[in-house]
Order: sequence, then C-alpha cells, then structure tokens
Amino acid sequence: KLESAPIAQLVNTHADGDHWFGNQLTGASEIIATKSAARGMKHHGPGEMKALRAVSRVCRAIGHAPVPRRGDWRAVADYFDGMIRPFDFSKIRPALPNWTFSGKAQIEAGGRRVELIEVGPAHTRGDLVVFLPDEGILLAGDIVFMRTAPVLWDGSAGNWVRACERILRWKATSVLPGHGPLTDLSGVDAVRQYWQFLRSAARAQFDKGCPPAVAAIRILKSDEYQKQPVAGWDGQERIMINVHAIYRKLMGRGRIASPIERLAILRKTALLAWSLPKR
Repeated sequence: KLESAPIAQLVNTHADGDHWFGNQLTGASEIIATKSAARGMKHHGPGEMKALRAVSRVCRAIGHAPVPRRGDWRAVADYFDGMIRPFDFSKIRPALPNWTFSGKAQIEAGGRRVELIEVGPAHTRGDLVVFLPDEGILLAGDIVFMRTAPVLWDGSAGNWVRACERILRWKATSVLPGHGPLTDLSGVDAVRQYWQFLRSAARAQFDKGCPPAVAAIRILKSDEYQKQPVAGWDGQERIMINVHAIYRKLMGRGRIASPIERLAILRKTALLAWSLPKR
C-alpha cells in the first residue's frame, strides 16, 4: 500500500529483471537509470524468462527419453525450474526509465541529498550505486552480494574490482547489497577479494590452455579458493558462469554471450550445482 507514502522517483541500479520488472507497481512518475542500463532493459525483458521456462520443459522431456545421460537433462531442468518457479512473468508490463544519465547525477529525497554514481560495466553494463553521503548509507545494487556468490554475464570482472575499490574510499557505514543481508565495507571488500582472486586464477588456467569449464572446477576445488571469504556462501556453481565471462575477455571476445552460449553455460552451471554437496 503506497497511498500514504507515494513514490515519485524510482532508481533502477541495473538492467537485471529482478531489479526493474516491478517498476509498473510503484506508480513512480520518474524512473531513473544509467543510459547503458536503459539500453539493456530494452533487450532483457520478461520474454527471456518465459523462454527459459520453455527450455526447462524441453530438457525435462529429454530427461525422460531413452537417451544417454538422461539424468543430466533432468538435473538441468530442475536447476532451471528452481530459477523461475517463484515468479510469474505473465502480467509484467515493462516500465522503462524516462530519466537517464551517464557518470553522476544528484537528486533530493525527503530533504536528503542522494548521489547516483555509475560504476559499470561491472556486474552489468550499466551499474549504478546510490549514496547518501550525510548518512553514510550506500545502496550498492548488485555490485555487492552477501552470503550468495556474485555472478557475471555482461560486465567486467576488472571493472568490478575497481568499482569495489572506489566504494571502499567512501565513508559508508551501512551497505545494502543487491542480494543478502545488510553489511558494511567489509562486505564490499569480500566481493573485491573474490573477483581479484578469480581473475588471477582464471588467467593462470587460461595461460595453461585449460578449457573454461575445467578451469572453473579446478579453481573451485583448490585450497586457495577455499580460503576466500566467499567460499562458504551459497551459489558456488556460479563460478562456471564467471570463469566463462573472464575467458571471453581474455580471448578478446565481446562481454556479451549469445543466447545459445548462455544456455550452454547455464547447462554446465546446473550440472556443477548438481555435483556439489548440498548445503
């Protein structure tokens, strides 16, 4: 119920659907995002998630057919179902940003100064964070994950490290992550350490000629990785997605994987998740 406190301005931190598909429900007259995020939103709508549901049904059908390794297909279908089961995309009418910027912008909310700072491409191409300098409050979007492993598709691991380093120089005392509980700058540093380690480890495997899927598993099982703060978090299988993204950069390819490439990587991710001990 928003009647007693209507929302006039809404800020989208990036183009992932879980951060903007609900725009239509707020009634906000002004929706703000970076120019890069707004471009991404035009291509990453609810149709993608509906397509994933269809792919899941196909995988499950294959899993019940007399084909080799049909258990793998059922595991993939289970993983995809777990991603989309809690959500209903049928009634979403995407409300796109109508106020965009690059770099920095400033607004006022309830008499408070609010700074909007573009830090992408990191998690995505158009990431921004929201900083209330007088209160020391940072709304980090998906630059910060807590208790669940971060994931990288269209951004840049190197820029993600630099975004964290930039945030660490600010006087933020409370950090609200895009996923997980409230934290402080120690949470930002944990994410920075993850990407710094993973970039170095993936580069070492790349230089050895190791394929990305094999590299991801080797890194995940290494003693060095198990010492990382993120090693105990949920979603460890996402390292498969992340190592593939780092390899694309090392090979000089675009940061954006094609839909077919994404599905292939997600299949590997699902099988890795299925092989890991259940928490």
